[in-house]
Amino acid sequence: RSLCTLYDETQPWFQVELTCGRAIVHGYRLQMLTNFPLSCWRLAGSNDKENWDTIHDAEVSANKTAPILLFNCSSQTPYRYFRFINTENANDDLKLRLKHFDIFGVYLSD
Repeated sequence: RSLCTLYDETQPWFQVELTCGRAIVHGYRLQMLTNFPLSCWRLAGSNDKENWDTIHDAEVSANKTAPILLFNCSSQTPYRYFRFINTENANDDLKLRLKHFDIFGVYLSD
């Protein structure tokens, strides 16, 4: 069982690094905690940890009840680093709480 809870005064995020190779993201799945729903977030990719490209921006209405959400992405660029950034919460506290996160796509070895 995985659980991620981050607190920040600005926009909390977590980062995934592929230690070798790169991936082209075709989609992702996240499982929210029902007591702490997210409303807006961004999935970004980078190859140098300084320049970030938006892979997907998401917004979920407050009445969305599914705890597991699937999203398709149309990225064509392979990345080594990925950031999941919380841009807004339903209760305006900018905490990032997730139960599970998966990325789907094509892996390219170095």
